[in-house]
Amino acid sequence: NVRTILDHNPNITTWSDKEPPYGYLDWWPVSLGFNNLEEPFNDPEIRWAINHAINRQQLVEIGMQNAGDFTVLPFPDFPVLKKYTDRTEELLQRYPVDSFDREKTAEIMRRKGWAKDEDGFWSKGGERFKIVIDIFAFMMDFTPVLVEQLRQAGFDAGFRSTSDAYTRMSSGHAQAFIYGHGGSVRDPYFTLRLYHSQFVQPTGTPTPYFWRWQNAEFDRIVDEMGKTDPADPELAALFHQALDVWLPNLPAVPLLQFYHRIPHNQTYWKNWPSAENPYINTAYWHKTFMLLLLGLEPAQGRAEQVESS
Repeated sequence: NVRTILDHNPNITTWSDKEPPYGYLDWWPVSLGFNNLEEPFNDPEIRWAINHAINRQQLVEIGMQNAGDFTVLPFPDFPVLKKYTDRTEELLQRYPVDSFDREKTAEIMRRKGWAKDEDGFWSKGGERFKIVIDIFAFMMDFTPVLVEQLRQAGFDAGFRSTSDAYTRMSSGHAQAFIYGHGGSVRDPYFTLRLYHSQFVQPTGTPTPYFWRWQNAEFDRIVDEMGKTDPADPELAALFHQALDVWLPNLPAVPLLQFYHRIPHNQTYWKNWPSAENPYINTAYWHKTFMLLLLGLEPAQGRAEQVESS
């Protein structure tokens, strides 16, 4: 991980130099998602049971080495979005996403007909409740912590990082997965739109947004948001209405804010973008890398480069 790199190489820096969070906040907060068309994840109570098994603060402290933030909503913690997300306190009291409560998990699971077997895992009809989470390699820091939390709550959980992870998520063959929300940066519409039923496809058929959840009332509200000027106060009211549908159903379980932790090697080149010099972000896959290249400066003369190599 990036902290280990920083500890072992004095020439490496990050966006925040050598200090937490070792990067910058991205627009991609990650959630534990499901194929909501398939059992047992098509039951919102089951999704809430899983939610109550998760200790988000521990994900940050151990999985993120205490260099990050958890989230209870699928929105990036950008200042311009706070005028919406800061007004959700009443909703989050009614739908306590940040409630780590294994007893609540057990209460729901027993009510749904599950019982713990001799090894402490939830079982029904001789079959354990399995959660195999598909992830990408860069999620290997916090995912093992999440899996252990789920196992301690009685779910037979595991994870896999395979070369076809995205294909599995898109097609729905990934029954559980961790993915981010490339949606809102200025107003909440674009994140909520990711959950619109227009993107729902049956398992086996690819879709660009693969939460596979559908709710007619939610669709109606989001469609209205799409026709509302962001400057109109009505947008905040519609946002509240949409969350009042989304939260009790909890089609995905919000986990963490996402940071781009990209190391910069200062040995040969300097003037990397940073919090003090933010001329561009350092996510080269955003197709802005040429701007970064044009901003770099030699860190040493030619003779020094030859000598150090």
